[in-house]
Amino acid sequence: KVDKKITYSKTAAVTFDGDILDVTDFGADARSIKNDDTKAVKAAIDAAQDGDTIYFPKGYYLINEDIELKKSIKLLGDAADKSILLGGNGLQKTAFNVTVTPIEVTKLGFEQKRTYGKVKNTFFTIKGDNYDSGTWNVYIHDCTFIQNSSKKYISRVFPISLTTCKGIRI
Repeated sequence: KVDKKITYSKTAAVTFDGDILDVTDFGADARSIKNDDTKAVKAAIDAAQDGDTIYFPKGYYLINEDIELKKSIKLLGDAADKSILLGGNGLQKTAFNVTVTPIEVTKLGFEQKRTYGKVKNTFFTIKGDNYDSGTWNVYIHDCTFIQNSSKKYISRVFPISLTTCKGIRI
């Protein structure tokens, strides 16, 4: 006999209540899709601490190199149709390679914008810890993923690649 009702729910493993780092403060130019914003985004991520938020104001951000997420951070935009990260020709494997969790990605749009070659990369590669802790370790919500290319260059690539992940909520 139990005197109290027991409720089980999955909760976030961390709250992202640290500093908010605006990528435009690190040199990203949200006004032009011709500007490669990879270095600015990497600089913001490098400056972040666990629990911080990397903020992408309304605009377009061209990502031409793979970026590794080695910290527990949040990527935040204004809305999926307003803050858009574009995967460019230089992107080889994945825009964001997640190696440390938890992370949260919210209110961002991801769009493939290759002008040549096949779409052969993903927006996120998430390597889980193969540990089911009862908490979600990756949140991706209120986002859009568009792989846009001419019919000639379309290949079958999923926007998110998951490996040994048990705590994913998309």
